[in-house]
Amino acid sequence: DKDCHDDGYPHRFFTDFLERILYYVRLRKHGGSILVVPDYLTHLDSRLTDRVALKYPCKYDYAWKSLIESLSRQRRYYDLYFPLSDGTLELTQARFREFHSLSYDEDEVDSSITDIAQTIASLTSVDGAVVMTDRFRVIGFGGEVIATSTSLHSVTLADDRPNTIPIESFGTRNRSAFRFCSSFEESVAFVVSQDGGAKAVKRVGAEVLLWPDINTGVLGL
Repeated sequence: DKDCHDDGYPHRFFTDFLERILYYVRLRKHGGSILVVPDYLTHLDSRLTDRVALKYPCKYDYAWKSLIESLSRQRRYYDLYFPLSDGTLELTQARFREFHSLSYDEDEVDSSITDIAQTIASLTSVDGAVVMTDRFRVIGFGGEVIATSTSLHSVTLADDRPNTIPIESFGTRNRSAFRFCSSFEESVAFVVSQDGGAKAVKRVGAEVLLWPDINTGVLGL
């Protein structure tokens, strides 16, 4: 708003959508992993093909446009709602129709966003990783991580008391995420286990950091 009370909302909207995806992965009870890379990459970029073999390359790119459209409609809705509610604007028939239309359209966009999140989550049911950009464009799925890292022997827990854990202590899905992130610092990985546990992985400097439990958000993540 004009007083900048909630300038962080677009960022929360972004992270909430990511939470939706991981939430729907959990609901499927199959487990899965999502590798997030910069949006400048394509499925033919050697920086990607040298690290992961995609069984099903694709271009599923509906989320970002829908998220921006939703934010835009919300802004227009509240720009009308608050002046009407405090009496600054008179409630005319035309303004009522506009207000009702904006409310309806926002419900439609939110339904579409939910469908998109569920579709992305469903791709994790195929064996292998989903590769998605930081603008939620799916590059492919059924990915096999082929990156190697001879120096990667352990990961560091990202908490108040850092502790290293040998990668042999983890399953195949987690080790693949570790190798990928170790080889490509601009990436981040999310791994959801069959029992619903969710982890995040990110390389920072020479260390591969592991957030072993990110089930703390609005949707239980």
